[in-house]
Amino acid sequence: MRRITSSEVKHYRKLALNGQNNICPLCEKHIEEDEAVLDHDHKTGECRAAVHRGCNVLLGKIENNVAMAKLKDVANLRFK
Repeated sequence: MRRITSSEVKHYRKLALNGQNNICPLCEKHIEEDEAVLDHDHKTGECRAAVHRGCNVLLGKIENNVAMAKLKDVANLRFK
């Protein structure tokens, strides 16, 4: 999958939200378009979903500290 450009973010975020019925796949709560950010895999650049900003921050902290926290690999994380 190719990385999306900054000019494509708004459109892609809207498509993702529509496909998710405006539900954040991490906390499973309703999400408004102005509350959503695009989550992406930092290694591949693949956009995974539109999520709440806070949920995205938390997920990033988990993914960035997998080795230190001795967690299972979350690289293949997939949303519902």
